[in-house]
Amino acid sequence: MYIHCLDEGTVYVDEEFKFEGRFDLKMYDDEMKAFVETSPVLQIMKKKKKLEIVGESGKERLMKEYKLALNKKLERDKMIDAELDKILVDGKAEDVAAMGGIPVHDDYGASELDVRSNDVFLTEAERTMQSIGGIFT
Repeated sequence: MYIHCLDEGTVYVDEEFKFEGRFDLKMYDDEMKAFVETSPVLQIMKKKKKLEIVGESGKERLMKEYKLALNKKLERDKMIDAELDKILVDGKAEDVAAMGGIPVHDDYGASELDVRSNDVFLTEAERTMQSIGGIFT
């Protein structure tokens, strides 16, 4: 026998025990029975019919539902990724700059670069120098 919560998301019963979604099955043995009877949170959940005890066939049903839900999520994620791929800009940084001076970031986490109308890449320090009348003006 197994016990699970019918609510979605994580349900914390106490500091050491939680249900992580409705597909999180726990063994319903003598120890679990005693825990359910002594836990105020589980008693409230039991009264509100938020707990379900299932056998092997119920476990199989839930696992099939879980697989379907997971497949739907994966398909949804693929569609989202495909839509995001459509808005990615192909080309070189110079081409992107010509589209309106979009800030360019390098792959190494260095300071933000900016593209000016003369196609010169300026670092944050260079922009600061330029704004106070430094040598880059």
